[in-house]
Amino acid sequence: MTGLIHHTPTRRAMLAITALVFAGLAVQTLIRPDLVAQAVGNGLRSTNDYSELHAIYAGLWLGHTALGLLAARHADRQPLLGDVLALLIFSQAVGRVMSAAQWGWPDGVLRVMMVVEVISGLTLWLVRPSQGVQPK
Repeated sequence: MTGLIHHTPTRRAMLAITALVFAGLAVQTLIRPDLVAQAVGNGLRSTNDYSELHAIYAGLWLGHTALGLLAARHADRQPLLGDVLALLIFSQAVGRVMSAAQWGWPDGVLRVMMVVEVISGLTLWLVRPSQGVQPK
């Protein structure tokens, strides 16, 4: 994949910042599941509700964090790691668009999240390592 900007330190910083954002979201979900559930429009009425919130939000966000940190560490040697993170983030926005086709656009914080997902996913794809690493 080719990008418009070739600068490893910038990509590394973007990946690290992305990882920190997801870490913050995951920690917030663990500390205040009620607040996160309300923000995303979910109710917490049963153990299954809490389990699902922690699996889909905290668990996946911690996975995004780990991938972001790994991708930042290996930004110049393994650019595919950052590309996978970008795909995961961008896919969230794609899912919201698919939902919008039938149910309408998200409101409030989810609309903001969708915009951030599109921008951050695309930006991670556009900023590439300086070396132009080619797969073997």
